[in-house]
This record gives sequence, structure tokens and C-alpha cells, in this order.
Amino acid sequence: PPHRLLRLYGAQRALLRARLCLAHLQEASVQDSPRWRARASWYVACACLATGVTGTAGGAGAPEQP
Repeated sequence: PPHRLLRLYGAQRALLRARLCLAHLQEASVQDSPRWRARASWYVACACLATGVTGTAGGAGAPEQP
């Protein structure tokens, strides 16, 4: 498969993981936990890097995992 398509698939998976992290915030036991927001932000940053979107990834390097 073309390299760009693989990057798109990687970004799609990262965004799905971000969505799942945010879904955890609906649970009463972890609503106040910053852990899931940090992870969601990290996955969105990874998706931005994979697709070449700038402005939200926070730089040229890979984001540090929370």
C-alpha cells in the first residue's frame, strides 16, 4: 500500500484511541482524572504528526507519552 495510506490508517487508529480515552471520562469513578485527557491529547498529537497537520502537535518531534 502507498505510504500516505498507511499514515492515514495510523492517524485513524490514533483518533479512535483518543475517542476511547475521552469515553472513559463519562465514568463517574474517573471523571476527575487527568490521565485520560492527557492520553487523548497524546493520541491526537500522534494523529496530527502522522498526517502532517501542524499547529496542534506541539512541534516537529514525536510527543512524549503521558
